[in-house]
Amino acid sequence: MGTDSIDSRASSGDRAARLGHRGSPRKERVAPHDRWISPWRRFFRLVLTTFLILIFLGAAITLIVAWVLYRALTYVPPFFAERLGERREIWKEPSDQFLQRATTLGNLIRKKQPWEGVFSEEQINGWLALEWPAQKPQFTDFELGETRVQLADNRVLVGTDVTFKYLKGVFWLQLEPILAEPNYLLIRIRDARLGRLRLPMTWVTEALTRVVTDVNQSHHWQQMDADPVLAVRFDFTEQLKGRRPQWTQLQISPGQLYLAGTTE
Repeated sequence: MGTDSIDSRASSGDRAARLGHRGSPRKERVAPHDRWISPWRRFFRLVLTTFLILIFLGAAITLIVAWVLYRALTYVPPFFAERLGERREIWKEPSDQFLQRATTLGNLIRKKQPWEGVFSEEQINGWLALEWPAQKPQFTDFELGETRVQLADNRVLVGTDVTFKYLKGVFWLQLEPILAEPNYLLIRIRDARLGRLRLPMTWVTEALTRVVTDVNQSHHWQQMDADPVLAVRFDFTEQLKGRRPQWTQLQISPGQLYLAGTTE
């Protein structure tokens, strides 16, 4: 019986030792060199995480800017979209009317008498749709497409498709024509945009200079309240064999253009 008691106490001691070993896990000894490596690992992990976050934010910002820029460049002004959607057959009659009125006005100007001419916005757009494509100037850096206008009170909105090498959009101008004196036309550029983006006026003036040069009329640039102004001096004396037409009136109202003058 005493032996049994001693054996049971021994067994209980073994079990307690085993349970005590399981309940308190053994602590690993940290080598001295690991004590300074661990902070550096945390530092490099922080740097790497920050770098990845910055890359992600940069990519997100780039995508947002690219999307906003794309939307701005592909914006089509309402006046242009409304007049561009018409089928080309619709423009046949207005174009013929424009050509007929222009011919009549040309014949009146050749005679020594007062003259006047009235053109509707629809007639002008008909001519632009059917006749202008064969006469438009050619540029090396871009190509002009369809062109339309809207006539308002003393203002003209002009829009045209422009195709660059890797970009296509609508270039449009807000112009204020002013007949300062007989045969002396000032064209004030109130606004110039590609889509929604404002364009450098140097680019605009170079493009308009090319158009006026093709018309073969004397011109120069000046300014009016910080807006560029194209000044054109018309002289048809040589074409009319010595007769001098005096263009004295210009009226632009919604949907209509009125010209008047006299020939000496």
